[in-house]
Amino acid sequence: MNNKKIILNLLQSLHPEINFENELHHFVSSGILESFDIVQIISELETLLGIKIPGTELVPENFESLDAICSLATKYQGTQS
Repeated sequence: MNNKKIILNLLQSLHPEINFENELHHFVSSGILESFDIVQIISELETLLGIKIPGTELVPENFESLDAICSLATKYQGTQS
């Protein structure tokens, strides 16, 4: 399963009432995702993808869209020593 599908499934599990495939952006600024959601997303991504995302990346811009979250996850894949 690719990162985008993993992240989409994760988002849908957090908010099944939202169609994240059609919501293109503004997940945080529109209130779809809140701080607790972001913490859950980070925790799940670290577990599912075997990555470590530093606290400096916990900024709204990294969670505003499916593509932004995918980019964040991809950035840290393969960087573990």
